[in-house]
Amino acid sequence: MLDETQSTDVSENERSRRGQKRSRPSQNVDGCTEAQLRLLSELERAPCRKFKKRHRKDLSCKEIEEIVAATKVPLSLHKDIAQQYRVPANLVGRLVKEARLQPEKIEKLQREELLSVRKRQVIEDAVTGMLAVNKPIARIQQVQAAVTEQNGL
Repeated sequence: MLDETQSTDVSENERSRRGQKRSRPSQNVDGCTEAQLRLLSELERAPCRKFKKRHRKDLSCKEIEEIVAATKVPLSLHKDIAQQYRVPANLVGRLVKEARLQPEKIEKLQREELLSVRKRQVIEDAVTGMLAVNKPIARIQQVQAAVTEQNGL
């Protein structure tokens, strides 16, 4: 039998941050910043009546499409969908109206999101290439030049 002092809850230990430095991404397990860790823990919690509502700018195209698809399910209320996705209820109605009246706007948002992912990947490749040859990065112009050189622009 274990004493109360010896028995520990594993989930409590995993969530405990006592004695750990996590102020910089290099110092924590996930490689995330403090703000990203807070956001992840916020998203892990089950939705309840009181939650921090996300803005439209925080939603991805995939989530917007899921919200619009969820409204097409019979007997689903905007209030329940809003609680599930942690957005205001009137935002659900606005997204549905926008998807119905301006579907090209969502398509444009998808293209922009895909383009930003590609840009981020190109920049990341250029930086890792510079670091691989031990080239110091002192200014952003060096990275921009490496990106244009890599793409042949």
